[in-house]
Amino acid sequence: MKHLKYVVFVVFIVTGQILAAQTDSTVSDVFAWDASYIGDLGQNFDGGIKKGNTLMGLLSLGASLRTDRLWKGGELYGQVMSSHGKGLSANYIGDLQYVSSIENGNYWIFVEKFYYRQHFRWGWLTIGLQDLNQDFLVSDGGCHFVNSSFGTPSTFPLNFPAPIYPKTTLAVSGMYSLSDEWTIKLAVFDGDCGTLERDKINMRWEVPGKNELLWIGELSYVPMERIQIKVGGIYHTGNFPEIEDSSKVYKGVFGTYTLVDWSIIQRPHKRISSFAMVSYHPSKGNYNPLYLGGGLVIQGYIFNRAEDHLGLGFAYARFYDHSYECDIECNYCIGINQHISLMPSFHYVLHPGGGMADLRNATAGILRIILTK
Repeated sequence: MKHLKYVVFVVFIVTGQILAAQTDSTVSDVFAWDASYIGDLGQNFDGGIKKGNTLMGLLSLGASLRTDRLWKGGELYGQVMSSHGKGLSANYIGDLQYVSSIENGNYWIFVEKFYYRQHFRWGWLTIGLQDLNQDFLVSDGGCHFVNSSFGTPSTFPLNFPAPIYPKTTLAVSGMYSLSDEWTIKLAVFDGDCGTLERDKINMRWEVPGKNELLWIGELSYVPMERIQIKVGGIYHTGNFPEIEDSSKVYKGVFGTYTLVDWSIIQRPHKRISSFAMVSYHPSKGNYNPLYLGGGLVIQGYIFNRAEDHLGLGFAYARFYDHSYECDIECNYCIGINQHISLMPSFHYVLHPGGGMADLRNATAGILRIILTK
């Protein structure tokens, strides 16, 4: 029983790959797979820790097995990843928000997701190894940026072990559609996800105790087609020492967030949209109590290329000592074809690492290469 999860995962992946190789059209009704590679050529031109360049990469392979032939609405999904490269932020810039969302280091293979999801008329229920950022804190506008805080605000990974890339945890989650406009999501995660340094392939799964739980809820409202508003809150049941006085311990910490996506102009093959996020974690046990992020995405207007988009955004983190860090990002994504994209991005990082780091403002650039199946 100790190694049962390894056997189940290997059988799932091997079976999926065998089915994927078949030409029978009915296979696609049961099995689907996805693959991608993201490569970041990064350089710190000035400021931060030191000048330098690096190559970071992330390979992702996923597969889903649907149960419709046995019962309706079921799906088993697994995803493995492989990352490589010397971190641009960790070694050259010194920023805590990480200008590249794929920065991780050298890990040959690790499991990112492995869960079962059952779909119902009213929503879904999911159990297994999950990434919090898959179903929560998702911004349509934020997905167009490179900095990691546009995906998950810094108040999550800087305040507690957040179950996001690259280290995910066991969770139970669900979504219920109240109406066409209102949707609610709830989940409970293992609140102690640890690190890949201790669990290199992310296969040491344990059922957490009551003092190691992370609860999250999110209410989504779509008043009209072009606007989506999300309001959420988290509560971590663990013990957190006060940042400035470790003799004081807080039982549990909480936080809230609000996210707005707004499509300002939407025409055939052209679009201008914006997004904004505020995340506030008030406890003195939190290192990063406030995050503000936002941006503008312009698609199809430049050179009349429908798939290209220009992004302008900022990610601001205020720390417990009232210092701050802010990354101002400008990027342009070029769609070569349906499988290849190039995305140069430029970053001006104010106060990398906040006041404690005492680093000069940094100027950096990343050329992101995106390959998809």
